[in-house]
Amino acid sequence: MEQAVICNYIGKKGGGPLYAYEMTRGLVQNGVRVIAIIPDNIENLALWNTLTGCQLIKIKGYKDNYLSLLCAILRMLFVERRRIKKACKGIDISCVYVPMIQPFSLMVNSCFKKKRSIVTLHDPIPHKGAGRVYAAICEKTAMKADDVVVLSEKFVDFTAEHYGHDKKRVHVIPHGIFDNYKNVYDSSLRHTYDKEKINFLFFGRITPYKGLDVLAEAFRKLENEFENVALTIVGNGDFEPYRECYADIRNVTVINRWIKDEEVYGFYDNSSVITVLPYIEATQSGVIPVAMACGSMVVCTDCGGLSEQVEHGKTGILVPAGDADALYEAMKGIVEGGTDQQIVANAKEHIEGLSWDKLALQLQNIVGK
Repeated sequence: MEQAVICNYIGKKGGGPLYAYEMTRGLVQNGVRVIAIIPDNIENLALWNTLTGCQLIKIKGYKDNYLSLLCAILRMLFVERRRIKKACKGIDISCVYVPMIQPFSLMVNSCFKKKRSIVTLHDPIPHKGAGRVYAAICEKTAMKADDVVVLSEKFVDFTAEHYGHDKKRVHVIPHGIFDNYKNVYDSSLRHTYDKEKINFLFFGRITPYKGLDVLAEAFRKLENEFENVALTIVGNGDFEPYRECYADIRNVTVINRWIKDEEVYGFYDNSSVITVLPYIEATQSGVIPVAMACGSMVVCTDCGGLSEQVEHGKTGILVPAGDADALYEAMKGIVEGGTDQQIVANAKEHIEGLSWDKLALQLQNIVGK
């Protein structure tokens, strides 16, 4: 009987659904039979529906409110788990793969209690602003896993020690490139930048660890010295804590809302864009591969696993975390000297080597152990 891998992903939107889809697609392309358990309101459902060679089990998703979440928990306990077990009855399940931990990951895994589990731990150290309940779920899910995948070498030792695993059971698979943003791009949603200015872009979810206050200090100093600079901040999240520190900055545009997949590439469809990641702490970033693939110069802080994604002076520029003066100097260097096209070319070549079929092959080797 042919074995199958369960892909357990009950997230709805953001980079998680795309990461889960790409790794699943990579496994399928490498000849692995996959049964994916996903919510029926996942943001990229249309992509999952086109994935041939993968059986989908769609459970009823929940909305972003506590009543809907409570109903979903009860439904999962008394309805969905039974339906999942029935759908998988008679199938030889080799293991359960969790591409990113979600609140329902453990409950779905409990349908396959005797099966080996592989969990990708995107944030071995919970970020500032992460909820306690979610952090506890992540910790328990990672501790119960048979194998853990991290995205950076830097977190192997910590993950093994903190989550109680043999170091041989902690594997590194770097973050791949979200090239599907180009495939679904709606050019009518292309963002318009000022052609007369050098445009710096912060893109991503707005959370406390992203260092937007540091960016404000650095850019304020930059625009006081140069007239031809502009900053665009794009992302969902609470911008209110930063509103005051950006109030006196002239050339800044804030787009504080959820960005749909079909408009993501529109913020990078411009050769003058320089991507800035002023993170105070980090594990890795899904923004970096997107920027590199689109030919956007990357300036980011040297924290967490970011230095494994960006090689200073070769594929981007690294500056110390939390150092506004250093960030300003790096941005100033680009304003005065222009974008280093060799760095941009190196970054694009580097990121093209992180195709999902190659990354999924690494996962497949773990699955086969």
